[in-house]
Amino acid sequence: MVALPDMAGWLRDQVGLSFDVQQRLLATIVVLLVVMGGRRALMRAVDRHVKADEAIHAWRRGSFYVMWTLLVVVLLRLWIDGLSGVGTFLGLLVAGIAVALNQPLQSVAAWTYIVARRPFSIGDRIEVGTRMGEVVDIRLFSTLLYEVRGPLEAEQSTGRIVHIPNKMMLEVTLINASRGLGMLWNEVPVLTTFESNWERARALVEQITNDEAERYALKARERARKAVREVLIKPGSLGPRVYLTVRDSGVLLTARYLVDVRDRRESDDRVWTALLRAFGNEDSIDLAYPTRRSFVNHIEGKPGAKAPAWPPAPMAYLGDASEDGPDSR
Repeated sequence: MVALPDMAGWLRDQVGLSFDVQQRLLATIVVLLVVMGGRRALMRAVDRHVKADEAIHAWRRGSFYVMWTLLVVVLLRLWIDGLSGVGTFLGLLVAGIAVALNQPLQSVAAWTYIVARRPFSIGDRIEVGTRMGEVVDIRLFSTLLYEVRGPLEAEQSTGRIVHIPNKMMLEVTLINASRGLGMLWNEVPVLTTFESNWERARALVEQITNDEAERYALKARERARKAVREVLIKPGSLGPRVYLTVRDSGVLLTARYLVDVRDRRESDDRVWTALLRAFGNEDSIDLAYPTRRSFVNHIEGKPGAKAPAWPPAPMAYLGDASEDGPDSR
């Protein structure tokens, strides 16, 4: 068995490692243990003293990047002698990586753009191509989204985590619903029959929409002032509106109001519940749905807009009855 004092000589003779290489290996192991152990000790202290989950996540992410930066700097300094050697090594390294890791490099470049320009932050609701969700982490190669379904599903979470390669942030359209005004113009279409009292229906829709919009009025005003300062958005009137349009099946009343990004489905539920209750108490209002009916204009039309009866009334039979007449039998 090799004695400890002779370990360096045994490694040099049997493995071919010089004493200098052995020292550098030992120093590398020490650096790894110190840096990684230091980060682990730091995170234990953070877990004990910090209560906010967002702050703990920020510490964990920040310490990870600091750890790897220190490791790269120290190990490069440890294994490469002289600035000329560093330049040569880095040049060859960059050339090799550029060829072999083209796609990951694009994601790293996109990560640099995200960190520098901050088109979104953790907690923002964004849409990247066909994917929508809330940002839960921004990593070197990918961004993690807590997936949210689109408008047909009222933008509610699915419970899945989606990994979006960072390079996609530079290739497809990126929509950030949490920036700017940070709220959505929600629209609720209400279709009533032509025979309904549309004026009364409009008054009810306006009343219910105003009550719902009042929940978000203060927040809307505050976000509007902030948006003007940050990105010079001029949202105009922030109050709710009800627009009237005629459709094939009836009179369409569209309620439009500002709602919080994460509260759209709950708001739809409240508005429709109130509408159905209000319309249920009105004998002169009916909701329209696909139907088929016949409209005889010369019978049902307005007096001044009726068409002439067609075909015309049959003429009385003229002439005497005979054997050849219609009544001869």
